[in-house]
Amino acid sequence: MRALVALVALLVLALAFAALTPATLVDARIAATTAGQVRLAAAEGTVWSGHGLLWGPGGAWQLPVAWRLDPLELLRGGLRVQLVPAGDASARGVVQVREDAVNAENLHVALPAAALTSAWTGAPAPQLAGTVTVDAPTLHADRTRVDGSFRARWTTARVVYAGVLLDLGNVEANGQPQGGALDIALHGEGGDVGIDGHARVEGNVASVDATLVPAPTLPPAMAMLLRALGPATADGGVRVTWRQAWR
Repeated sequence: MRALVALVALLVLALAFAALTPATLVDARIAATTAGQVRLAAAEGTVWSGHGLLWGPGGAWQLPVAWRLDPLELLRGGLRVQLVPAGDASARGVVQVREDAVNAENLHVALPAAALTSAWTGAPAPQLAGTVTVDAPTLHADRTRVDGSFRARWTTARVVYAGVLLDLGNVEANGQPQGGALDIALHGEGGDVGIDGHARVEGNVASVDATLVPAPTLPPAMAMLLRALGPATADGGVRVTWRQAWR
């Protein structure tokens, strides 16, 4: 009995210590996971319940966030984070990570498009501007598949590549499950290039089939690059196809 009481006492002390662990320690974990491309600043609260400011290299972008962490999920070997609106933080929803799988429920987040540059692995990386808003009632991703539903809207979309500015206007992507795959309808208008087409994620293969139609405002250098991407279409556009598999 004494051993049981001592064990319970140690567990209570451990939980109390964890509950008081400062939220500033979250920054080290985020930095390690993203190779320093994403950091957490101005963190307040604890690891279990806190808020702070996600930001990219050199402060190129910022995103206020507030969170609650589920301690029971940690005991199961996973991670379950609830994003909660608080103050300037508007992101909400639940993100759960277990082994190599990520699940999102009722997710809503509006982030600077520049944040996507942090995930770019090739060089040189394009500079992205505008705001990307994502709403995902359900979304699942692991090493072999992606499924669920989501709606993403990139407003006042801008891309700077090799010193050339490309205005994409507003771009929408709507993903829905279809035949065991994730089908994504793509549409963009109001910019230098109109976009219409579909993307598809099936198993560990992603593909894109879209038509890009240049507007009169498209810079000549970008028009030349556009024509090199694929065959011409009857409406003066270019059909672009792409397929990529991952492990």
